[in-house]
Amino acid sequence: MRSAPSVGIDSAPNPMKDAWSTLYRAPQMHAESGAWLEAFSKRDAQAILMAVPWTILISSLTFFMVVYAFEAFLPSFTGDLEKVVSAWHYLVALSCALYVPVALLIERPSSCCRSGPRRSPEGWLAVCAVAACAIIALCYARSMHSLPDRRKGISIIYGSFAFRAAATGEFFLQIAWLWAAAGLECEPGQEVARWRRWSYFLLAVLWSFTWWGATGEREPQASDHVIVSLGYLARVVLFVYCVTRVFRKCSRHCQCCCFCACCRDEWRTLENLPCSPGRERLRYLLFYILTRPPFLLIMNLPLGYPMAFLATWAFTSRCGLILLIAISLRPAPSPVEEHHMERETREQFDVLLALHLCDFSWETYQGPPSPAVVVVSNCGHSLLNGEYVQDGRDKCGLPVYKRNLPAHMEQQAILQKTEGVWEVVIVGTAGDSTSPKRQIYAEESESAEAPNEVEGAWMEVHVEDGEETSVSNSEMKISSSDREAKRHHSVKGGCPQLDVHWLLAEQMGRLTSQDGDGSSAAQSPASTSSSSKSTKEVSIVVAFRGTASVKNMVTDVRISLQPLAEESKTGPFGICEGPVACFDLEPKVLALCSAPTESRTEVRQVRTNPFSPTAGAAVPLQRGNGSREITGEEDAGLPGCCRLLAQCCNKLLFPFLPSDFEDDDEELSMEVLGNLRVHRGFAEAYGAIRSDVLAILKARLEHWQKQGVTARVYATGHSMGGAIANLFALDLSAAPDDPKRSLPFERPVVCYTYGAPRAGNAAFRSVYNALVPQTFRIVGSRDVVPTLPPSIAYRQIGREVWVDDAGELTYVMSWAMRHILPARDSVWYHPLLSYFRLLNRAVLRKTRWPYLSRFRGDSAVREARVVTSERL
Repeated sequence: MRSAPSVGIDSAPNPMKDAWSTLYRAPQMHAESGAWLEAFSKRDAQAILMAVPWTILISSLTFFMVVYAFEAFLPSFTGDLEKVVSAWHYLVALSCALYVPVALLIERPSSCCRSGPRRSPEGWLAVCAVAACAIIALCYARSMHSLPDRRKGISIIYGSFAFRAAATGEFFLQIAWLWAAAGLECEPGQEVARWRRWSYFLLAVLWSFTWWGATGEREPQASDHVIVSLGYLARVVLFVYCVTRVFRKCSRHCQCCCFCACCRDEWRTLENLPCSPGRERLRYLLFYILTRPPFLLIMNLPLGYPMAFLATWAFTSRCGLILLIAISLRPAPSPVEEHHMERETREQFDVLLALHLCDFSWETYQGPPSPAVVVVSNCGHSLLNGEYVQDGRDKCGLPVYKRNLPAHMEQQAILQKTEGVWEVVIVGTAGDSTSPKRQIYAEESESAEAPNEVEGAWMEVHVEDGEETSVSNSEMKISSSDREAKRHHSVKGGCPQLDVHWLLAEQMGRLTSQDGDGSSAAQSPASTSSSSKSTKEVSIVVAFRGTASVKNMVTDVRISLQPLAEESKTGPFGICEGPVACFDLEPKVLALCSAPTESRTEVRQVRTNPFSPTAGAAVPLQRGNGSREITGEEDAGLPGCCRLLAQCCNKLLFPFLPSDFEDDDEELSMEVLGNLRVHRGFAEAYGAIRSDVLAILKARLEHWQKQGVTARVYATGHSMGGAIANLFALDLSAAPDDPKRSLPFERPVVCYTYGAPRAGNAAFRSVYNALVPQTFRIVGSRDVVPTLPPSIAYRQIGREVWVDDAGELTYVMSWAMRHILPARDSVWYHPLLSYFRLLNRAVLRKTRWPYLSRFRGDSAVREARVVTSERL
């Protein structure tokens, strides 16, 4: 895959030393709406989100602390300090006023002005807010809130009419900020909730009490203090509301108090709205910038009139935030096209394959699926012939089937296993049993886990002269009507000591559909496999179970890093003796490192699809000499003065940003292989089952090779199982070319993981992404597990596919989007059923048909499908 030329900060690009990158993240996303916010590069986002806001906040706070210190200890300079503060207000007004004509003259206000992108309606509203800031700052400068005794201004201030009007305008800007965020939450065609509008109106009425009190030379009375302080509570209420919103995750899934219960629905932000490219994504990004905790709290600090202390500083901070939002919503400086990495991932990711592999991962938890529908035929009781639909499981985990009888009978036929015997019982819809209870039963059915597995004859109960007699019916049978592709072979295994479980299953034909976006998908996994089913091709899925016990938790918390190859050569990637072929990483890495620079350049120019099976393991790598490297795409967009300010802020106040942890890389070399470290717990878990998995896989691959059948290997897993699946995929991809030791399957191995944690360091990421390019790491909307262990030492691998609450998929998102979108801080999104629900919404958005899971008869999966259908 060709990447943009990397340019060092202190050196010019060198074509002969141009490195390749394994960082599967787009530099900036496609700006369909034309807004700069949507097309933020990493450096632009760092300036807007971190460097400039905090620099304005800290520098202005320092300035005003010095001013107030002089005012407190040197009263003789009070008059001069008032002039300084007034001049500061004039400077703020000038800065805001200058931006308005720039926006009007340079940016496109309407479609009839000139060609090129134009500012969005939200952008022009932000420009209006900037103009309001300029007017308010000018009013503050012209009406200094001074009293005969300046020391009284520290507590309560009673200024002139113009001063109070400016303070009221500033308060309305705070309400407008929250109103804009509330409007962005609403679905198209909806309005801000009535209770919010009434709340803002009541706060405005409460603020009107600040107009009470003395002006001029009259001394304020005690009643004036009380009334004005009552009006000041409006700002306190806004600040408390913002604090509760910042900590809303504690109220999201509990009702610890009445307030939590009342605001629970309000916390569910943007759950029904997709983050699609264009206007919808712009709404997502703008909403989360407005509700970003630092911005939200600074904007609504309870400072300002009538409290004098730091009032000017608070207004300056608010103006700075509003100006940053207006700048962020300006038109994109140049057409930002979809990044080729994002486009390729979109084309190759198959959401139906993700759901199909999700079934295999769910099987590692629940066991094999029972038929969703069974058919009773040739029964002497014609009323009982027909289809029975699975309706959950009983206390023993066995399936229960139901069939609605004709409506006039108001009865149901229930097929279930009672005391080790499969039987059919007719009951009333109200649950009352009717006579006779037992109609059909199978005596020899203790070992059958499903009714279609019964091998013995079925017995029919007939009533003659009031007596019940059992008659054997050898012609009657119960069969499965599921039309999913049948499995050819399935085997389970695990390590009891570490409680690690795995599943190997085979299915004839391909699991993937030809159309990567799932647009040609049908309702069931059979449609994706039957369309490409071939007797000359078999799909082998190896799934690993995630955390499900205390032993697994112990494995998860063993986060120390260890080398892949132990000195004893018995680690998960060591060279072992025995019938199982063992692989190490050195041959592949050595082959990549020994490739000449010219051949690498040629491969980079020719190879545009990193997932092609004929493509080699050479994947772009970036120089890892510790210097920060940026692409030419990251320089576009930020004005020169803003970039200079951002660089100064970064060097002075933010010399080492935490975000740089995740974006470093190491050049592929033998030294990098020596620095490769992995999670100790995950490595030991895979090492405990590695021999068994590879032995069975090798036997099955050799079996299919003798029959001339092409085998494809898929690795999958959820949570801890996803990390183990990554190690397994790397193990297979590092197979040597020696025919005696190689495993005969069609490369590359395909790996889909769900909520997988980080498995290794930066060197591990470089090697893994080079050898296993077809890895898709599916991340739920707010799932916290993919951010663990912390990125101080660990790095994520593969191509991220982010699924929002509406089922929209975002591929290899940029650094800006990753840090603007909602924080991944919730464990409620981590269960595998949550991923099934989100991916099912993605299928519904594309095909309008739900995915028919093999486990659709289970109550939990059925409920997830129903909730998804109701949502969309």
